[in-house]
Amino acid sequence: LAYRTGLLALYVMVLIDALLLLARRRLWLGLALLVLLAGVPWVAYQSLESVQQRVLATQYDLHRYERGEDINQFSLARRLAAWQTASVIIRQQPWLGTGAADAYSAMMEQYDWRSYGLRPENRAMVHNQYLHALVAGGVVGLVLWLLTLFGPLLQPGLRASPYVYHFLLVQATAMLVDSLLEMQIGFNLFVFLYGFLVVASERYLRRCQPSAPGPV
Repeated sequence: LAYRTGLLALYVMVLIDALLLLARRRLWLGLALLVLLAGVPWVAYQSLESVQQRVLATQYDLHRYERGEDINQFSLARRLAAWQTASVIIRQQPWLGTGAADAYSAMMEQYDWRSYGLRPENRAMVHNQYLHALVAGGVVGLVLWLLTLFGPLLQPGLRASPYVYHFLLVQATAMLVDSLLEMQIGFNLFVFLYGFLVVASERYLRRCQPSAPGPV
């Protein structure tokens, strides 16, 4: 929660839980969550200088990117430059991408064409798992990845499990601003929890299903 990625995932999940409560007609609890979601950030901004500084730093980061100023020491601006760089590669190879092994080289080569003033050591990779899938595998790779990530939610039994849908939606949200699978800890965490929560739940549901009666 010290990072914007974690806060984004937290706020999105609280919003989804609030909407689910409202859909299930648990109005007071759903409304309380919505008020909490809106009120806590506002109170934090009004009362904590560190939060105010973080917001101002984020705005300053964005303004430097928009004005084309030096962004070598600004993480958010470098991510925006990386997304723009990735979009060029995606337009060049939209269907099958560059291949996973060549994604990094393709990004660095595109930076050579347009560097955004970034020094080589500051040229970031994509920092978005969906864009990374498009760069590496094109539309085909992205579709396969989306089926892996959201496919369990198409099964009613898994969709009803709060453990499964919270895990998948937290991952899906965090992957909007980070390529989690490209980091060893992020990849291992995803694979372990996917097996522990999704695959194990699917097998459990299959065991619980009544077997078809045999011939009389």
